[in-house]
Amino acid sequence: MFTRRHLVGTALGAALLAAAPAPAFALAHVPAHTPASADDEGNSITVDQVGHLAPDGTITLAGSYRCSGGGSGDPVFVSSNLRQGHVNRGIGGTQAICDGTLHRWRNSEDLDATAYAHGQARVTGTLMTFTYAWGIPLPRFLAVQKQHVTLVPDPR
Repeated sequence: MFTRRHLVGTALGAALLAAAPAPAFALAHVPAHTPASADDEGNSITVDQVGHLAPDGTITLAGSYRCSGGGSGDPVFVSSNLRQGHVNRGIGGTQAICDGTLHRWRNSEDLDATAYAHGQARVTGTLMTFTYAWGIPLPRFLAVQKQHVTLVPDPR
């Protein structure tokens, strides 16, 4: 059985495939970059300017989101990606509650303790759902926020 985390990871892989040259109708499901401000449906995401890095390599990123749903009643997910230098990894995944109100999200991932260091990094937070075409789940991005962050020691 697939977990939510697996589905979000699968979605990121599908997103990379969607970026490859494809017929125009296939790319019609991927809207242009959506800033932190709300789109026509009220979907938005923000990324906090500070992320946390524990001594064991656990990364924790957070922010807020608002969504009204994917339009089809399908689940919506908050995914996050962290880039520092040449290291670029997905950090966790959270299922969103799409009731039109503002919610907090927090994604964590246990990584190799040497993968990242305290200091500047770049996070991309994505609010996404899936559409199904030809029986294949394809990502549909509802909102995207790119944010420079500072990785600081985890306060635990």
